[in-house]
Amino acid sequence: MISRDELEKDPGRLLTAKTAKLGSSDLTRNPRRTAYCLNPANRYRDGYENGDGYDWNDIVRLGNVGIYGHVVQWHQYYQISYWMFYGYNESERRFDICDHEGDWESVHLLIEPNTEQPIKTFHCLHGKEIIFDFTVKGVRAQRIFVPAMNVDYLEYRGPNYDTSNFNVNRDLKRACNNLVRFVRDPTTGEYTHIMVYVERNTHGSWPSEHWHYAVRVAGSDWSAPPHNGDWHHFLSSPPLNLGEVEFPLSSDARVILQYNGRWGAYRGHFADAAGTDTPPGPALHWQWVWPSGSTLRKQIPDSAFTDGSSFFRTH
Repeated sequence: MISRDELEKDPGRLLTAKTAKLGSSDLTRNPRRTAYCLNPANRYRDGYENGDGYDWNDIVRLGNVGIYGHVVQWHQYYQISYWMFYGYNESERRFDICDHEGDWESVHLLIEPNTEQPIKTFHCLHGKEIIFDFTVKGVRAQRIFVPAMNVDYLEYRGPNYDTSNFNVNRDLKRACNNLVRFVRDPTTGEYTHIMVYVERNTHGSWPSEHWHYAVRVAGSDWSAPPHNGDWHHFLSSPPLNLGEVEFPLSSDARVILQYNGRWGAYRGHFADAAGTDTPPGPALHWQWVWPSGSTLRKQIPDSAFTDGSSFFRTH
């Protein structure tokens, strides 16, 4: 076991764990997902703690706290990804049902390199992917300005455009090719920044304030908190570019990409029934696209990856 004090002084120690049962905690030395887990202090579940960390003023000002980038070629396109880390999922439900630690969510764009235009977008939430395909028939654009938020965005509406409140967990296809939004860049004036609505106190990354996500546990539907888009909002700053697992671009990126364990210890009550867990890092999600010819990827079994229904696994 590595103490919290040791990790605070040197985050790279996270990659140095080794036991006879689990092997190394470094994915490049032990190419599989392990049962190692981070165990953050419970007092941090509410976030900012007596000057330790970032409060919302800092988060809005900096614009990239907990956000990480990855760019890689995928077939004839480029995949641009934003990976977001969430320390604690607080569902605000009885018995703390569905609460758990250490989530990674992501948003992706497939870009045509010649035109630099998006071909598809992907908003990921709770293991689901809401996909918008710009090549399908019937896509139209509507410019919208929200004075209360001083936000100017372009909304693309697909053939499934529908703002009624349905459960995405039961009807994912209804959410795909529905709508996606891009915020206007204050410098260029172009609508190039994909818009993301995050659930309150949790981690779902939605394309709009519409729809909801619910799971059935013990005969009842348990819904994730809302994502109304009426609270903190900001245009993100350029995030840390992680690079590739075998070639991380910084020491911090190396820890994020090469740790093969889970990013939290607490799975929550009724975890098995609710389907909650503390997931691995970005590189062990199917949404992470490895560069072609990666020797390390060939050594990792498919069972090590999570979110098995990903578009990027099946295409």
